[in-house]
Amino acid sequence: MSIERTLTFVKPDAYLYHEKIKETYLKAGLQLVVADTVSLNEEQARVFYAVHKDKGFFNELAKFIASGEIYAMVFEGSDAVSRVRGLMKEKIRPEYASKTDLTKNAVHGSDSTENADQEMKFFAAINEQFRRCLAQ
Repeated sequence: MSIERTLTFVKPDAYLYHEKIKETYLKAGLQLVVADTVSLNEEQARVFYAVHKDKGFFNELAKFIASGEIYAMVFEGSDAVSRVRGLMKEKIRPEYASKTDLTKNAVHGSDSTENADQEMKFFAAINEQFRRCLAQ
């Protein structure tokens, strides 16, 4: 098991539950490195989700992410990427995601350590709190 850092954020549809969602990760033994409420504009959302630019849901996703506040978090721990992804699938999405709209799936989580590094850099570039904490 390797110690990793990963990014996750609560999307606008589940923002009201961000503290409960954060607690889910903490109770699983992950260590919180930094967290902050962030608002992305549509262009920033397009940049963040550029990997999906050729998919049919891309425009809807960018508009949705820009539609309200998100709660971005970086967690650290052994195999953090896979643990966060597992919690998203097994606990968070079943409880907080829309049952009818796949775009409104409550949370985003990095799917690899490489993507986690890129996504953390994205948030560090737009958010002072992330910049300070991730520079350490």
